[in-house]
Amino acid sequence: MSTETDEHLLAALLGSTRALILRAIHSCRGATTGRLAKTIGVSAATVSEHVKIMRNSGLLTSTRHAQNVLHIVTPLGRRLLDSRL
Repeated sequence: MSTETDEHLLAALLGSTRALILRAIHSCRGATTGRLAKTIGVSAATVSEHVKIMRNSGLLTSTRHAQNVLHIVTPLGRRLLDSRL
């Protein structure tokens, strides 16, 4: 299966915005809400809503550092990204 096909399948499973967020966090080895908002071109509130859903699903963890929240992909999230869908 091609990488493009994998991207489409991941987007179909998670939704395109969540797939972008998960990939962005993974590629940066962690990212803040503000950085994700700038990277994918949505508001911080939108990122927060999507991150909350993925965190509740076990795909991400989030840790507050002063005024920032750092999001990291969990082992489950990495397995999803690394799998051939």
